[in-house]
Amino acid sequence: MKKPMKKPKPLNVEFYDRPTLEVARDLIGCRLIRETSTGFFATRIIETEAYIGEADKACHAS
Repeated sequence: MKKPMKKPKPLNVEFYDRPTLEVARDLIGCRLIRETSTGFFATRIIETEAYIGEADKACHAS
């Protein structure tokens, strides 16, 4: 028999208050959950992109 899923907790502000590349790496595997009028939708983050400002040539700020 399947165990009921624990209600996930949102990530706190401190999670995001770190260097960009660390946050991007640590988001991998996290779940995004959205409640709509028809129920819940959930998916797992499998990739991220991170830009670190003007020094990053891929960033629009560069």
